Amino acid sequence: DQFVSSVMEERKHGNYKSFEDFVTRVAPYDMNKIMVESLIKAGAFDKLGVYRSQLLDSFEKLIYIVTQKNRNNLAGQLDMFSAIPEAVSGTPSFEYRQIPDFDLRKKLLLEKESSGLYFSGHLMDDYTDMSKFLGAQSIAEFSDLDESYDKQRVKASGIVTAITPKMTRKNEKMAFFKIEDRFGEIECLAFPTQYSKHSYKILLDAPLYIEGELSVREDENTKILVSDIKELIENSKFKEADISKTKSSADSITENAEKNPKAPYPSEFSNVTKVYIRVPNFNCDLFKKARNIVEIFEGDKRVIFYDSSNSKAVNFPLGIDATPYVISELVSLLGKENVVPK
Repeated sequence: DQFVSSVMEERKHGNYKSFEDFVTRVAPYDMNKIMVESLIKAGAFDKLGVYRSQLLDSFEKLIYIVTQKNRNNLAGQLDMFSAIPEAVSGTPSFEYRQIPDFDLRKKLLLEKESSGLYFSGHLMDDYTDMSKFLGAQSIAEFSDLDESYDKQRVKASGIVTAITPKMTRKNEKMAFFKIEDRFGEIECLAFPTQYSKHSYKILLDAPLYIEGELSVREDENTKILVSDIKELIENSKFKEADISKTKSSADSITENAEKNPKAPYPSEFSNVTKVYIRVPNFNCDLFKKARNIVEIFEGDKRVIFYDSSNSKAVNFPLGIDATPYVISELVSLLGKENVVPK
């Protein structure tokens, strides 16, 4: 509080004209690097003509230069700042590295880290299209409800802000986690069955779509008991047509399977116990589409995803219904050499 008051008091003598001007004028007060770093992350210097990325890259060096200047002045010496009147007048004199600015997501995360608040927007702003398409409600709708709303089915979207894993008495994993949109925050509860299916999606800062039912109890905060979780696709990549096409494709495969449920397996599928699926990496669109197929056609055959970029194999938490129809979908997506039933 004392430092902030000093910054505001010093500003009465004139607005800060540059970051160098700020550091020079505030240095005599009780200033330290952590305070300055927090102000940079919160965006306090955004109007002074230098990117946050550049300030975080250089602020320690600049503080050091100003500190040395003050020490030299006390000793009656001249230094590089004393010889450059432009630095005092507010004209930029410090050479910042030419690096790009942070994207909006990075800025928002820095703001949240430094202040607990978002100032430049909200992380959910990038995921509104899919949220609306799926019918997500505003989290604000779930506040101040009475017990008559208990077990009501709801849909919500938000950014994961906290995760608390738990173990049940049967030694099964479950989790409490919170999601936040622009208008509120709510706690979600994933019991062991749902947690085993969706644990890989429940990550800090992950954008999620949640389906479930409300738990409304007297003297307790309202919770969502999770029944399904989907990862949200950012607006720039989301197309309703693609989602509809995926659903239609899934429906078509299911329909074909229902018409001929006793269709014989090819000999190579007769004793399948697991399916190896190779993808370029675990961040690419091909992986996400393959994972969607596994989730749509869940079954009892183990799934092992193989990341070609680092030669890493990972057991997927869900099994797959390894029918010829489903395998053919994976093959058409990834190529026969990348889908290996065993």
